[in-house]
Amino acid sequence: MKQPIRALIYCRVAHPDALALDLQKNSVYQYAESKGYNIEAVVTEERSGVTMEREGLNRIMDMARDGEIDAVVTMSISRLGRNITDLINYINTLQSVGVTVEFMKEGLMSPQLIDTITLLSRAELAFREG
Repeated sequence: MKQPIRALIYCRVAHPDALALDLQKNSVYQYAESKGYNIEAVVTEERSGVTMEREGLNRIMDMARDGEIDAVVTMSISRLGRNITDLINYINTLQSVGVTVEFMKEGLMSPQLIDTITLLSRAELAFREG
C-alpha cells in the first residue's frame, strides 16, 4: 500500500496581518487534507517574498534534506517567492532531495511549474539581452 504524502504547509504574508495569515493557513490546510496528505508541519511567515533568505524557507529546506517531508503545499507561487530565478533554484533544490512543491491556487505541482517558468524565463532573458 502506498504511503500518504507527508506535507508541509507554507503560508506567507508580506506585512503583519494575522487574519490574512490564518485564512491562508486554513485554506491550504483544508486543501492538503482533501488530497489525503499527512500534514507534518505548518510554517508561517510575515516577510517580504522578494528575498529567499527567510527563516521559514530555511526550516523547509532542513526538513526536506532530513527526509521529513515529501511535499510543500502553499497557496500560490507568489507566497513562496517573488524572484523567479531564486524561486526556480529553491524548487530545484527541493526536488533534488525528492520534495515537490504544490501551488493550490495555480493547481500546479513543481515539475510542471519548472517547465513553464524555465521557458518563460529564457524568453524574457533573451528579450532583455536582445
